Amino acid sequence: MSLSRGLEYLGRHATIFMATGFLFGLCLPPLAELIRPWLTALILLLLIVVLLRINYAQVITQMQAPGLLLIALVWLLVGSPVLIALGLKYIHLSPEIAAAVVLWAASPPLASAPAVALLLGLDGAATILLTIGATIVFPLTLPLVGAYILDLDLGVSPLDLGLRLLIMIAGAMAAAALLSWRIGVARLQTHSLRIDGLIVIILFLFGIGVMEGAADALVESPALAITLLITVFAASAGMVALSTLLFLWTGRRTAGGIGFISGNRNFAITLGASGAWPAEFFLFFAALQFPIYLLPLLLRVVTNMFGKVSQKQAKKSDQN
Repeated sequence: MSLSRGLEYLGRHATIFMATGFLFGLCLPPLAELIRPWLTALILLLLIVVLLRINYAQVITQMQAPGLLLIALVWLLVGSPVLIALGLKYIHLSPEIAAAVVLWAASPPLASAPAVALLLGLDGAATILLTIGATIVFPLTLPLVGAYILDLDLGVSPLDLGLRLLIMIAGAMAAAALLSWRIGVARLQTHSLRIDGLIVIILFLFGIGVMEGAADALVESPALAITLLITVFAASAGMVALSTLLFLWTGRRTAGGIGFISGNRNFAITLGASGAWPAEFFLFFAALQFPIYLLPLLLRVVTNMFGKVSQKQAKKSDQN
């Protein structure tokens, strides 16, 4: 099998191969320890490759409701972390896990979330615009929300964290723009499946590195593992449901898209900005992979059920 065909194969079976990275990390702690120092570099490389997949000309033409986008951005990066922080005051979690949940909610959506939203029949244009906008803006909002509004101990100064994030985003965008100019937009679109294969390889390596120490922690404290799993599922599913309800006035497809990306955040990019995060943050990130892979399957079932109900109601109205 040639390299190009191998990348295409990985792109077609992305979910399976991405998930195996975490298993490798759990089963091979020395390998996880070896890759762990390279996590920031892997995140930067992932950003560059993901940005190469975006058709910016198409995105710009789809900007039709700037007011809605602004409201949704404020909700994604400010409203949701503040609301979660207020809710966590009534839930007994360790300070480290509570801080991880809030910073997760202050992070931008996953780069892959718009693609999954499209597969679920949701508004792809809105989710793409919000994901790009949130990724560009969050280096400014996350340190402010975390340090000044929520009074979290970020481990680094808010200015330092913001500068690191800004440098990561700006550097990735500049590198992606240069590569796009050199390679050509049309050629990149033609080989999108191979780019997906590169994304899978990067996420596979990242999944190994992020699991350093996870196996020992899970064996030593199974209660922590259960707490983390309950927390990530509650946070992800709760944010999907709440955001969908809040934006239901925009229409079912748009509200569902905003809800979906609200419950799928790119916590990896926040982790990559500092080496001073506590170990619980990385365990929280490892647990996040379960809702990232399982929630779309559950939402697919729910959307299919609603679709069948809508079809039955439409048939009844036609008969009457």
